[in-house]
Amino acid sequence: MKLFPLHLAPAAALALVAAPIGAAHAQSDANDFFVGSTDDMVLEVFELAGVVDPRRNSVGPLLDDAGEPLDDEAIAARARVLRTNLLEDVQRWIEPPLEKEHTLRMTEGGALIAHVPPASARWIEAFARLQLDHAVDAEEGPTLFELETAIYQAPPSAFDPLGIDAQTRLFAPDAPFDPHALNIEVLSAPRLVVFASQQANVSIINQVAYVKEYRHVVVAPGNEEILDPIVDVIEDGVSIDTRVVPLPGGSIGVVLDARITELQRPIETVEVVVREGMQPVQIGVPEVHRIELVTRVRLAPEETILITGRSKHPDGVVRSPFVFNTGKDARELALSVRVKLVEVAGFAEVDGEEFPVFEDVEVEVSEGGARRASDH
Repeated sequence: MKLFPLHLAPAAALALVAAPIGAAHAQSDANDFFVGSTDDMVLEVFELAGVVDPRRNSVGPLLDDAGEPLDDEAIAARARVLRTNLLEDVQRWIEPPLEKEHTLRMTEGGALIAHVPPASARWIEAFARLQLDHAVDAEEGPTLFELETAIYQAPPSAFDPLGIDAQTRLFAPDAPFDPHALNIEVLSAPRLVVFASQQANVSIINQVAYVKEYRHVVVAPGNEEILDPIVDVIEDGVSIDTRVVPLPGGSIGVVLDARITELQRPIETVEVVVREGMQPVQIGVPEVHRIELVTRVRLAPEETILITGRSKHPDGVVRSPFVFNTGKDARELALSVRVKLVEVAGFAEVDGEEFPVFEDVEVEVSEGGARRASDH
């Protein structure tokens, strides 16, 4: 690691940074960072191109949804997402938190510029090194995390013994959440194996067909009149987008967006008359409940967070926004998240190149040596 002092006056520090940084980059290694200081602030520049370059930070070939290679414009768009994610991760989890006079900026070339107090700068340095050490193209191979999620439902009273009045509750690794002890039903339990800081998605979707409406049709010859049913398809289930971010101190940042769609079964029907003089027909009127949970949380390895949405209102009553129906039919939904590191069991040689082998995870080699991970 090399240090390049930038002797800058406090007022001019950010304005003058461009020229010295360019010179320093020409003589630096990929993991170098550069620092200048004032009385109570430091200016640091971290080279993180390997983390925000899609070509280097990809587990497999860069393909679109149709399986075609991404063009330069699409690759540039993906790079912008990676830069935004990294900058937001620093802003979200940095310790101590940033104040309004502190600044962070990410350049298109992958340099993170920070004008912050020394304690914050030390955190950013540790964070930056973690991202490089856990990157897909790291020398010792990529890092994998196992993300266990579960979606629960039960009458609201079943959640009362948990005593949650601030939306969430943490459970230590040696005392995990046990839904069965509270007669709470597990609706779905998606399990993902993800690379560090990589976006991942899992979806468990059911498609249900129903008669949406009827169309009056006159069939020729003969002018026979019929009612032609129009069938629609509605989806329910869960879709989860997530990233798992290694953080200084051994903790793990989880970025999770969960969309839960629940179709009330059986689908209710109503009787309608499509055309005067013809028999009434039944059409479906689906009732769908939709919830979106957006979670940004710091967890210790194998710690569980239970997210209920329960909070204490000004009237002193604890309520959850995730309650459907009323009375004896009322049901409340909740979500849990648990993360653990997937250990490297060894290395396997494929076509003269070594690839890490992970416990309970199959690592395949696709064309061009790209690595792709899939859960057993």
